[in-house]
Amino acid sequence: MSMIHSTFSRGFTFIETIIVVGILGSLMTVGSMTYSNTVQNSRDAKRVADIQSIRGQVELYKSAQSVQAYPPNIAAIKTFSGGSASIPVDPKTKNDYVYVATPQGCTNIAPNYCTSYSLTATLEKNVNSYVVTPKS
Repeated sequence: MSMIHSTFSRGFTFIETIIVVGILGSLMTVGSMTYSNTVQNSRDAKRVADIQSIRGQVELYKSAQSVQAYPPNIAAIKTFSGGSASIPVDPKTKNDYVYVATPQGCTNIAPNYCTSYSLTATLEKNVNSYVVTPKS
């Protein structure tokens, strides 16, 4: 009687390890791209909400003025509210949104009233900016 010795290897072969690492790498790549897109979409949604919030504050400022003029700049909203107004900033850059009162150089001192404005946020997912005006 001869004894047959069978040898069982423990662990994975090199090829199996490479395949598993490749699969994990692919999953991580897809996951990070999805996460990045979700974060960008979230920041863009916040920008749109911020612009609408500022727009509301601008309209409130106008309605409280005896001459129905828009604020000449964002700082005027804070002054108007006694410093209690919180003006949102861009969630990524922490910069102020772009507010431009028109006509250029208006001060709300007669007869140089601000009759319109534009408020702009640059979106990440869309090459266009999000712009609001009194008529939009």
